[in-house]
Amino acid sequence: MNSSLEDVEFLARSEHRVRALEALADGPHSRSDLKSLTGASSSTVGRMLGEFETRNWIRREGHWFEATPLGAFVIEGMTTLLERMETEGKLREAMRWFPTDDVDFEAIRCLNDAEIVFPSESDPLAPIRSAGRQLRTGTRLRFLTTQVTVPYLEIVREGVVHEGLEVEGVVTPDVHETLVDDAALAAVYGDLCDSGDVVFFVTEGVPLVLQIIDDGVGIGLVDDSANPRGLVRSDDESVHRWAVETFEAWRDEAERVCGP
Repeated sequence: MNSSLEDVEFLARSEHRVRALEALADGPHSRSDLKSLTGASSSTVGRMLGEFETRNWIRREGHWFEATPLGAFVIEGMTTLLERMETEGKLREAMRWFPTDDVDFEAIRCLNDAEIVFPSESDPLAPIRSAGRQLRTGTRLRFLTTQVTVPYLEIVREGVVHEGLEVEGVVTPDVHETLVDDAALAAVYGDLCDSGDVVFFVTEGVPLVLQIIDDGVGIGLVDDSANPRGLVRSDDESVHRWAVETFEAWRDEAERVCGP
């Protein structure tokens, strides 16, 4: 095995080693410090320190141990790798349905701190509830959508009627037809159009489900059969900038169908 891979494996095999080297990169620690910090036994700490010294990752002065510049360099790289793998684990399922073809930012980096909400058997409306929580504290909603549900539209109406929420929405012709023809949706849609605070636009080819509430962005996860699979929520500035530019581009090409 390549010696570099062996060193990576050496660190990755033990959370104790990662924690210990991180601590030693922050400053001097004694054996007892490291034992308390890692929860490892005295013998394990002793072997670990010996292996670190063999690799020139730490130096010893009396009873104190501290990372060398080389050791600090190694643990910085390992920490970055672990953070990336944690992000990958969080995004793995979401990326199956993420609209990467329609996004011009580096999705993985920008969505590092995003909240990902999936429907579950016990809560199939979890993504809608998450979007609704944002709506209840927001002042302005802008959205693109290829689908619509009664629960979501009712939350929007509640925000408009009771909280003064301002709304601009861009929908496909099929969605607009559903809003007009479906009895349950038509009543809510009519209230929104009559409110004076809501504008709807219609255009062909809307490529994704996108929600912008103040500084927050929600990106819908939709499968190839147009079934909703979840919601990615982000407060990242790059994501917000892209979302606003995308919304405005589609809105400016669309036809206004209701509102002032």
